[in-house]
Amino acid sequence: MLTSADWNTLSVCTQEGVYTGKRVTLIPNEYANIRAQIKKSIEIAYRDHRHKIQNQFAKDPKAFWQYVRSKKSRVNLQNIVKNCQDLTDDQCAKEFADFFESVYNQVPPRLDAQAAVAEAGVTSARVHLNTLSLKDVQIALQNIKPKRSSGPDGILPFLFRDCARVLAGPLHYIYNTCLQQSTFPARWKITRVVPVSKGKSGPDVSRYRPVAVLSTPAKVFESAIQSCIKGQVRAQLPDAQHGFRPGRSTATNLLNFMAQVIPAVDAGVQVDAAYFDFKKAFDTVDNDVLLRKLADIGYTHLLQFFVSYMKDRQQYVAYNGYESEPYYTNWNDLKLLLEVRDESDCARLQDDIDRVVKCSYDNKLCFNVSKCSVISFTRSRSPICYEYKAEVTPMKRVKQAVAGLYEYNNSKVLYDALVRSHLEYGSLIWAPHEAKYSLMLERVQNKFTRHLYWRLYGVYPLYPLMYPTLFVLGMVGYNQLKVRREFALIVYLIKLLRGKEHNPGVLRCLSFCVPDRYVWRRRRPLLGPTYWPKRLSNPEQHRYFFESVQ
Repeated sequence: MLTSADWNTLSVCTQEGVYTGKRVTLIPNEYANIRAQIKKSIEIAYRDHRHKIQNQFAKDPKAFWQYVRSKKSRVNLQNIVKNCQDLTDDQCAKEFADFFESVYNQVPPRLDAQAAVAEAGVTSARVHLNTLSLKDVQIALQNIKPKRSSGPDGILPFLFRDCARVLAGPLHYIYNTCLQQSTFPARWKITRVVPVSKGKSGPDVSRYRPVAVLSTPAKVFESAIQSCIKGQVRAQLPDAQHGFRPGRSTATNLLNFMAQVIPAVDAGVQVDAAYFDFKKAFDTVDNDVLLRKLADIGYTHLLQFFVSYMKDRQQYVAYNGYESEPYYTNWNDLKLLLEVRDESDCARLQDDIDRVVKCSYDNKLCFNVSKCSVISFTRSRSPICYEYKAEVTPMKRVKQAVAGLYEYNNSKVLYDALVRSHLEYGSLIWAPHEAKYSLMLERVQNKFTRHLYWRLYGVYPLYPLMYPTLFVLGMVGYNQLKVRREFALIVYLIKLLRGKEHNPGVLRCLSFCVPDRYVWRRRRPLLGPTYWPKRLSNPEQHRYFFESVQ
């Protein structure tokens, strides 16, 4: 019999209490009737619970995925095996703590603010932050995700969000006091670490990555500071950086990359690109190097505060209700490309790779050589296959690239999240120019929209009705994927021209026609490349972004 479940209502619990208290004195017929009533009540409560999850799926997807995980037979964590013996939960927590601690740099950092300023050679402050405003703290409190998991302080995050009006004033005073005294509270430096499996969980600790859970006041403090200084730091970041920047993603990086590769390949030139992956980059960042980088950017007035922030941080591992002993901590992809005409150009790219490796050593970061690779873009049948090396190890060469809930609204949400997102991701780069490929994409969506139409109206829109595809799309509230790709292109172009998207590499490829006469303005477009030479290859001739601009 089902007991103590999430869907058990008060009436079910009451019936179970009556049954438990009287089952000894019940005659068989009464026993069977009460047992049947309880089973029916549990079934109704379970059905209502599922219906509630489906209705709130779009607003609270976390509850849906918790329900999905509860239906799976396997659990996320399993006991660790060491020396052919299963460890207990407390031993597992200690084993995880020892493994995560072994990754960090064992040499304690100096954390000398004056030495960092001297090494950077910067004396003037370009980033200023004296105090936080009350509005900054209120916005940071409102941006807290209402999670049910608490940090090391045991305070649930949604309490801070719901009590933002009351807590904003005291937190505002505490935060400004910390900035004025250049001190970060010691209690906020304690971090709870939860091991999360990288894929399929196993008995080896190396299959898990640490996920840090901070105290809620510390997260609010960091969020408020980040919102105040990001505008001052943005201008000092290189245009080639697309990671960890708002408004940029792998799609914008790839768009900038293809804007350089496709014209070269169209001209008959081979392009070699080298990809690098840092080994445990976030866990092995050297604090002294980080402090020097902050001084170089212009955080001269805030360095002492950052020293206090990074100094004497502690963390402990939480595993199945057990906690390890606290231990002290010391506080991704990179890509190069070069046009290759002969082996001398390959040697130039190898020199660039060597400089990148040297730079990584200077910053005390190591590459994961097994994940570093090189790929060649060319139309030649006999490309130049140069053996590039990273840290004296040959880089791998990429030889080919290979591109129970039935509610109506939930089906749309699942399709948009799990299917259409894959059909549209990066469409600025790969959008098909041939009708047959566009039709192949549309068929995926058409099959789903016909299913939606059948669920909504009870009639399948194919034989014998043969409703037109556009009619079915309109009746279920969808547009063609081609229309959505064109709309996404227009939106991106408008953001690019208005400065909301910062991508100089793409903006440089556009030319503007400035009219000097009224008639000429009416006959000529205001935007568009002034000269379009003849293309030799299909990728160059049908580059979706620039072809649409033309």
